[in-house]
Amino acid sequence: MPRTGHAVIASLALSIASIASAQLGPVNPPAGPITNTGPDLSQIDGRTPLSAENTPGDADSVFRIIRPGSYYLTGDVTVPSGRRGIEIAADEVSVDLNGYTLRGQAGNLGGINSFSSEETRVANGNIVDMEDSGVDLNREWVVEDVWFDEIDGHGVSASFAGIVRRCFFKNAGGASSSAISVNCCVQVYECRFQGGNGVVGPAIRGFQNVNVRDCGFNNLSGPAIQAETESLISNNTLEFQSVAPPAGSGAIIVGSRSIVRGNIIDTGLRRDTSTNGIYVTGSESRIEGNNIAGGRIESVGSDNLIVKNSVDSPIVATGADIVGPSVTTTSGLSSASAWANIVY
Repeated sequence: MPRTGHAVIASLALSIASIASAQLGPVNPPAGPITNTGPDLSQIDGRTPLSAENTPGDADSVFRIIRPGSYYLTGDVTVPSGRRGIEIAADEVSVDLNGYTLRGQAGNLGGINSFSSEETRVANGNIVDMEDSGVDLNREWVVEDVWFDEIDGHGVSASFAGIVRRCFFKNAGGASSSAISVNCCVQVYECRFQGGNGVVGPAIRGFQNVNVRDCGFNNLSGPAIQAETESLISNNTLEFQSVAPPAGSGAIIVGSRSIVRGNIIDTGLRRDTSTNGIYVTGSESRIEGNNIAGGRIESVGSDNLIVKNSVDSPIVATGADIVGPSVTTTSGLSSASAWANIVY
């Protein structure tokens, strides 16, 4: 090879070595302990750890978020007397509990509160021992994969347009509180509600356009679901284990223009003619295809359609309701109307 070729190759090798040295640092590192010189997690994925440095609290909060963004816990948090765990004072905030727990001490003010902020998400952790609400939100929000336990106020309290998904509520809601208390336009999916702690209010209480489906309720002392108007209650399982809803109430209570369909309700009280599995207070609701053991369907409204249900106590309705014929014997099944209710 000509000598000029060797010179070119040597020059090229020297250039590559210089570039590598500039990018990778010195071959012989400086003396001293090894430390992390790379970016931390918040720099990599754009998230910010909740800490006294990044999100300092104030007189009534452990952490306070004042800017939009994604935040996460790095460990369990104790919420002391006179303070709440996390205060959200900005729109477009996501809080990842990251598997950790917000645990309240006596006299605390609750878990997470967004006040008037919008577009809030809370996920992936535990909120325990709160003397006020576990999560108190405003509008356009999501709460998912959170365990609520021993909450004296509402588990989730919110105003408008939200989703509660895959959450577990145990002993959530005090004597006048609910596991979920909302106003309008809320969807509750695949949640579990375990009673106790003197909870007598509805596990879910909503006013308008509340969609509850595929949820389970166990051992409640009061109603499972109370929705006032234009709501859909479907495919839920309610097991009261001999704890029956009080008279003039029901396991599911709906008002007007709602649909209650495909729910399984077992009060544990066989052929109880005074316990309502479903109680309808308004008009123009459709009660269809529900299976009730230990209770009945009662309507005190008008123009409601009650068809295709199975109950073990006779249906009670007003003359202004439309009720499918009752089939009470095995022989009647073969010729029963497609709209018949089965009373067994």
